[in-house]
Amino acid sequence: METRFQRCPQCGKTYDGPNLLDYHQREAHGPGTPESDPRPGRIFCSTCGLPFDGEGPLSHHKREAHGEILVTSSPSGRGGTVGRVGAAYLAGRGSRLVAAIVDGLVYVVPFFILLFFAPVLGWLYFVAILVFQMYLLSKDGQTIGKKVMDIRIVKVDTGENRGFVTNVLVRTILNGLIGIIPLYGLIDILFIFRGDKRCIHDLIAGTKVVA
Repeated sequence: METRFQRCPQCGKTYDGPNLLDYHQREAHGPGTPESDPRPGRIFCSTCGLPFDGEGPLSHHKREAHGEILVTSSPSGRGGTVGRVGAAYLAGRGSRLVAAIVDGLVYVVPFFILLFFAPVLGWLYFVAILVFQMYLLSKDGQTIGKKVMDIRIVKVDTGENRGFVTNVLVRTILNGLIGIIPLYGLIDILFIFRGDKRCIHDLIAGTKVVA
């Protein structure tokens, strides 16, 4: 019968279960390595040093704790080494705020100026900029504001731009319709303070914003 007690391979102290041992190793000996924890199948988070029993739990931890994506690759397409895609390049909250402000100004300022002097031209401008923004979102995963700040929208699981359906229909239009719900817009914005900086519209569309 396998004992539940685990011995630290570095200092010899014994702990009641692997979770307590993991905590001890991280706090007393720093980030884990295969040498510090020789238990078979252990994979370590390169960011915080926590150990995990396989790529699945590690991938979930990376995504939720650090906003990172893990991929496996090999010439045969079967397994391979673990790598990071866009892991350290989540767009900053400040960059996203500035991008949103730029987009707002692009819509509002010319529109109202033209609306005052030539209403027809004002509405034509509004429609034109709306179509152009949708084109940019579909093609590059960016709006004018995001291009200015050099950030873009990508899918969480692949790190790639997923085009019109994801970026325009789901992330923008569907989220806009949901915005009819009172206080939804505020709650959506506040979600950016999550560890992975994903707002509700990102969660709905399965996207994140990277630099």
